[in-house]
Amino acid sequence: LVTNSPTEPDDERVAAAAVAADVRHLVKLSMMAVEEPGADDFITRLQRGNEQAVRESGVPWTFVRPRTFMSNTLSWAKGIASDGVVRALYGDSPVACVDPRDVAAVAVATLTGTGHEGQ
Repeated sequence: LVTNSPTEPDDERVAAAAVAADVRHLVKLSMMAVEEPGADDFITRLQRGNEQAVRESGVPWTFVRPRTFMSNTLSWAKGIASDGVVRALYGDSPVACVDPRDVAAVAVATLTGTGHEGQ
């Protein structure tokens, strides 16, 4: 499950459709920050709500929560060149970048394997 609308309840709609279609397992791409108590930005709050909608659907679920995608790091180039630092949303929080292909492999393993529900 990948949604990106900040104004529409897409996750709620997809979860309801999954219930209606008797889906056996829903895997949602979320973000690691939902587990950080100090993270209170708009996107994190949105993803927390989206995860809750999936949980409340009753469909067995798994959340895939990567950090920063390596493919998005080009935006860091200017700051690195001018200041020698990477500025990120969460201050001193460690950031482990991940290749989107690895995230896709995790999603595939989660969808095709067993024992990932509720994680």
